[in-house]
Amino acid sequence: MSNDYHIHFFLGIVDRGKLIAMPHAVGMVDPGAQVNGWTDSAKCFYEIHTHDSSGIVHLEVAKVMPLNAVYYHLRDVLDVWGVPYSKDSLGPFRGPVHVFIGNRSYLGQTTISSYVPYTKEASSIGLKSHEVIWIELGDRYFSASQLPPVTFYMEY
Repeated sequence: MSNDYHIHFFLGIVDRGKLIAMPHAVGMVDPGAQVNGWTDSAKCFYEIHTHDSSGIVHLEVAKVMPLNAVYYHLRDVLDVWGVPYSKDSLGPFRGPVHVFIGNRSYLGQTTISSYVPYTKEASSIGLKSHEVIWIELGDRYFSASQLPPVTFYMEY
């Protein structure tokens, strides 16, 4: 696959105050062995995939587009992951859903630490380079200022 459009975003999950890791090898068919927590080989890669359980999701499309373009939405990631979503659940996690987002259109290393509540339908969030999405479930949840910062080390 050509990587004409290759961006990264972060998806964090908090279940009743506990951070939950997104699995590695989402969007990979017959993934190879993990080496130091990283999966770099598979029989097939979907355009949406993860290499590790850091929460960083890769979006790679064989199409020339600006890196700030929105090609996928959160619902596409959840579909590839096979996780159902509603206003009261995310996969096996149950409770009221609270969503926070942060973004900085900056290529290169950057840290996102400022988030705002997202009150629209979360599955329709357009995914951009260096977007951070926190999905919290349950009555006990952090305020936007208490969520951990996320650092992107990639050039995209």
